[in-house]
Amino acid sequence: MKKKFARAAQADAAPPRWDLTQLYAGVDAPELKADQKKAEDLAKEFAEYYEDGVMYLAGEQLGLAVEEYEEIESLRVKVENYAVVFEAEDDSNLAKTLPLKEWVSAVETKTLFFKEEIGRMEEADILAKMVAPELAQYAPWVAFVRKEYAHQLPLRFSGLQKKYEAVNDSSWQRLYQESLNDLCVEEGGKRIHYESFPVEGTLQEQLAARQKIGTALQGQSQRFAFIYNAIIKNMAIDAIPKNHRSPDQGVHLENGFNQELGDGMFDSVKLSFISLSNRFYEMKAQKLKHEPLPSVLLYDQPFKAPEGEEKSYTWEEAKALVLRAFRKFSPQFARLAQKAFDENRIDAEPREHKNPGAFMESICPGYLPFVLLNFDGAPDSVTSSLAHELGHYVHQVLAENAQGLLLSD
Repeated sequence: MKKKFARAAQADAAPPRWDLTQLYAGVDAPELKADQKKAEDLAKEFAEYYEDGVMYLAGEQLGLAVEEYEEIESLRVKVENYAVVFEAEDDSNLAKTLPLKEWVSAVETKTLFFKEEIGRMEEADILAKMVAPELAQYAPWVAFVRKEYAHQLPLRFSGLQKKYEAVNDSSWQRLYQESLNDLCVEEGGKRIHYESFPVEGTLQEQLAARQKIGTALQGQSQRFAFIYNAIIKNMAIDAIPKNHRSPDQGVHLENGFNQELGDGMFDSVKLSFISLSNRFYEMKAQKLKHEPLPSVLLYDQPFKAPEGEEKSYTWEEAKALVLRAFRKFSPQFARLAQKAFDENRIDAEPREHKNPGAFMESICPGYLPFVLLNFDGAPDSVTSSLAHELGHYVHQVLAENAQGLLLSD
């Protein structure tokens, strides 16, 4: 997404910043410490009562145990997701969240046995227990856990892996994010973030701007290649003991996505890439009335408005437009989205050191999600960012309200 800080600053109403203090006042907040203590106590009690005995529970008892597990998980992911949004609002916060991530890993490790023991049950045994209503309501989650178990490491290694992930994976992600946020173009004695650097004017001026961005990217290419290679190698190493066919199979399992289908889609796109890309750029050249298509236009929006006719939206206009569209679809949809604005759940202000992307981050049932974007007034900032992420927001609220944490993921 392209960001132009100046354009957003000139809007009638400045894009908002979210208020994370509604969740916790900071990483050392008493409320955060209290949630951590409660989760630790519940996890310890849970392990003492259930470990090595899950298979002997009757269906009703197992259903109640899943409810207890869900309560622990809700507290754990609340802290985990707070760390995500806290990091996103300012990359200097990346240095402050490692203790939180290590805590998240430690609590998760204490309850890993529960899913492993459910996974180890004989099919006939688990089916007999599933007739109990207390457990039957969690049937999709139980099925997912048992499918995941086929690729799970032995418990003694799973705990070690969680501790390793908290340090290793987080470190690489932090280095990547900090490097990306610091990637700037020098212009007129100022450093401008590469995504905010203006690509405007004639084709020659646009080309010159693109070349400056390219120079900045090239200057950090070795660092980014090193980071990418380390992350990919880590994923490949993790895949081996889990019997994954490829590093991305773990992600497919988490999403309930068929690996064979994913491989088929990848192969189809790869085989058709040349013909599809040629067709796309031919269509783009016709729409932009540039044949052949200049290289500087390869990455522009394919159906950009003619020069002088570009549409720009203020924040209030964008908000009204999205809510009106949601209301046409469903009044309830619009009411839930309105809450995101009213309760300061949206961070749309473009600023330096903030995550340059756009996402929706759930917290846990009982707490509204948070939405991040970088609003610049462009049409795609309204549709592809604000409306898109608010759609995820409403979906998550509805899912959590109806089904709780384990079934809404």
